[in-house]
Amino acid sequence: IIMTIVCFPTVVNSQNILTSSLNAPRDSDIIYKCRVKYTKPGDAGRDNCWDFSNTSILEKSYSVTYSCDTMLNIVGIEHNSMYKYRVSTDSLVQTGYEEPTTMIRYDHPILQQVYPFSMDMKSSSRYEGKGWYCGDHAMKITGNVEQEADGMGMIILSENDTLKNVLRVHTIRTSVTRITADTCMTD
Repeated sequence: IIMTIVCFPTVVNSQNILTSSLNAPRDSDIIYKCRVKYTKPGDAGRDNCWDFSNTSILEKSYSVTYSCDTMLNIVGIEHNSMYKYRVSTDSLVQTGYEEPTTMIRYDHPILQQVYPFSMDMKSSSRYEGKGWYCGDHAMKITGNVEQEADGMGMIILSENDTLKNVLRVHTIRTSVTRITADTCMTD
């Protein structure tokens, strides 16, 4: 289960809406993340205050950098991994990824976000991809993604940083990975 908290830079008068133009990754964006110990995310609903100020930080700040490739796709790089995305006015999809030992291309991309997306909206989709593990073992990945904007309010982070007008998007992503023992891809 992945919980994503999306922050809005301006007050939108209780109209917290994710849009492609304001919330999708863009060329030259840099996002700073930190890895934290799991903390219960709190209740869904409106006018919430989620307090993560006492959450234990496992890995201090690291960056995710975004750039455009020659096909005008967005490429995100983090921790020796490269994630490829396609952005449109109505969605953000992941089209593939590469790590030192793995390369996957999605025939049916992973739906990362639907646009516009606001409180009480839901989306679900299926994804499927093929690739290689260690260069000679064929892989196939299939799964589902379900999202729901289930909360609005403010979030208190460590170091007394408080963000208001936050839309909470709850994402559940399941996957099945098959890796062949030989170099031939099978269905």
